[in-house]
Amino acid sequence: RCEMELNNLSAANNKETHVEANESDINENNDEPHTPGAIECQFSQELNLPKADGQRRIKVKISRPAYTQERFDRSHKTQARHRKSLRERFHYCCAQLKCSKSCIKHVLLQRLPFIKILSKYSVRKDMMGDLVAGLTIGVMHIPQGMAYGLLTGLPAVYGLYVSFFPVIIYFFLGTSKHISIGTFAVISLMVANAVEKANCTDSDAVNGGTDASSSNSTAEYRLYTTTSSSVENISELDKHSSRQINEVICKLGFATAVTFLAGIIQFAMGLLRLGFVTIYLSDPLTRGLTTGAAIHVATSQIKHVFGISVHGYQGPLKLVYTYIDFFSSIRDTNIAALVMSFICILIMALIKEFLNPKVKKIIKMPIPIELIVVVLGTITSYFWKMEDRFHVDVVGEIPTGIPPPTFPPVHRFSSVLVDAIGLALVAFAINVSLVKLFAKKHAYETDSNQELLAYGITNCTCSMFNCYMSAASLSRSLVQEGVGGRTQVAGLISSCLLLVVLFAIGPLFEQLPKCVLAAIILVNLKGMFLQFDDLKKLWVVSFPYTCVLGRVPSTDIYKDVDVYPAACEIPGLKVFRFEASLYFANAEYFVQKLFSRAGVNPRKLRAQLERLEKNSTSSPKDPLASSKLRNRVIEEYKLVGICVSLAGCKAGIREMLECAGFFDHIPRDQLFVSVHDAVLVALENNPVLLEQLKNDSQMALHADSYASISPSSSRPHTSPLLQIEDHCVCVVANCTCNYHFICDTIKIIVIRYPN
Repeated sequence: RCEMELNNLSAANNKETHVEANESDINENNDEPHTPGAIECQFSQELNLPKADGQRRIKVKISRPAYTQERFDRSHKTQARHRKSLRERFHYCCAQLKCSKSCIKHVLLQRLPFIKILSKYSVRKDMMGDLVAGLTIGVMHIPQGMAYGLLTGLPAVYGLYVSFFPVIIYFFLGTSKHISIGTFAVISLMVANAVEKANCTDSDAVNGGTDASSSNSTAEYRLYTTTSSSVENISELDKHSSRQINEVICKLGFATAVTFLAGIIQFAMGLLRLGFVTIYLSDPLTRGLTTGAAIHVATSQIKHVFGISVHGYQGPLKLVYTYIDFFSSIRDTNIAALVMSFICILIMALIKEFLNPKVKKIIKMPIPIELIVVVLGTITSYFWKMEDRFHVDVVGEIPTGIPPPTFPPVHRFSSVLVDAIGLALVAFAINVSLVKLFAKKHAYETDSNQELLAYGITNCTCSMFNCYMSAASLSRSLVQEGVGGRTQVAGLISSCLLLVVLFAIGPLFEQLPKCVLAAIILVNLKGMFLQFDDLKKLWVVSFPYTCVLGRVPSTDIYKDVDVYPAACEIPGLKVFRFEASLYFANAEYFVQKLFSRAGVNPRKLRAQLERLEKNSTSSPKDPLASSKLRNRVIEEYKLVGICVSLAGCKAGIREMLECAGFFDHIPRDQLFVSVHDAVLVALENNPVLLEQLKNDSQMALHADSYASISPSSSRPHTSPLLQIEDHCVCVVANCTCNYHFICDTIKIIVIRYPN
């Protein structure tokens, strides 16, 4: 029986409205009408709510049976939720296979997003912003491309290739309007690791690289050709020995091979519509990866900053060995390189931190301090002859023009397959995080699956033009968006500027010191190093908040007793709240906090009971049936004489428990509709607790909700297994998988999860 009464008092007319609803009116076809003596849930409450023209008082009274989930479903004739079978899904997909003009148009716009973007492009509104952004990003590409090119262990010109080719291809296939594709520190480091594993300094690897590229002399063309189609003779090159050239060719073969394989993996993921995998790459995971990579990147650049030679190491302790080697050689520091690095770092840091924020308010674009440092460093090195006088390492020869297409060495694929998988996933995670960031900010739609196809085609194609893996750069993307870039037309403009550099200006940077490029890399790592601040936040949130809940007087609401002073704990009842989703990583923490808050550790009790049983008649024991957390906790409480019930579990959770065989350990009649129903039934089956509650003067306000409970002589919830006390029952409840553990004598433990 369910009754409801609403009293609305109006200050204007002082009228009262009365509404009643009986359970028979709500459920005409109820198979289980209310019977005398059934457990009832009664609740009464009055609220005074402020209103503009006076006071409004709402009075609610509810009286109904305490439902188990099984009885509730049977009474209200629920229907099982239909889930499409694999055959139904297949037939649905086949029905969608159509070939019409609208379908062709849809596919064309989906696979070539630039058509839709350009169709809405406004020269008047968008062109100026894209022009400024393109020139700004192009200027940033030059120093960053050269710096990150050296980071991979290849000549600097290959970084310029990566800044040029991928941008053009992404313009046609990408769905983001604001990300800047090109070189990125983390990806460059991962490519460098794949190249270092090849050990191209070894004679066998070098010879293999030479053989692999000698079929049409394309290796010599890649490194030292001019804009003409003639291939220069290696013997004519005075600055490079034959062994050094072969080493570069070997490294280039591994770099292009791993890039091509990573592109194939991304393309296959796009075809299989696996863009959803990014949900498993959480933000803390990505930020932790980039922060750790930043340490490795900075370590790899220390040798250029100090101008010393440090041997490359592999394995888990490579950082330790690298720093040992570094400090053992620190007495050989090149003072000129160190001073130049320090000056460059200081200038760039001051401009970026203090001057650029003020300048951007005036001209809406940052000072291209990186390009300025590169130009000044090149001029200083050229006129002071720093390579000859101070032995400062410089970039060296930069060929003009662009390389012809050449397929990556196939025989290298097996050596770099594992690295390619990691590169494909990490690059995709970094790119998509930026894509979603700008799409949400500017309110336009993107497609993760199309992004995968775009990255795959970009990397596969660009690997044939001597490019290594590309990715979106956070710093460049923020600048592109901040200076007014509106579409990927800005990327085309930056590519035009890079084309001029590749064909005409490139050789002017041959005297650029490597320490200047190392300084640029270190300054750009600042944002990644600041991510160490996340450790404090992650440490706090990694331990979910737990609390004990108390019942608000005259309600069926349970709140944190530390936050709501009015909430009172019911004697004999412990309501435990775990404010996080329960999964494998916090499972043990959940169990520890449960035992601690409840004050009942079944493991200790079981050990005590086993010692007692040695001198008494043994009782039957139920073995632990599952290693899963829920079953394990239930079994551990069951072994010390405490039963378990559930309450308030949603349909999806009940289906999951059904599939997992959860009800093999707990009868279905122990599943309740709400927490209050479970508590009422638990108290009805434990007359001692109920009598204690009614006699407790401090809990008089709570007794109204339990007035209709009549003590029962039978206690079906009491486990006879290891009877320590007279009464023990366990109720589990609410939400995702909310458990109420009602324990021995003075404790009813309720584990409640948030919605």
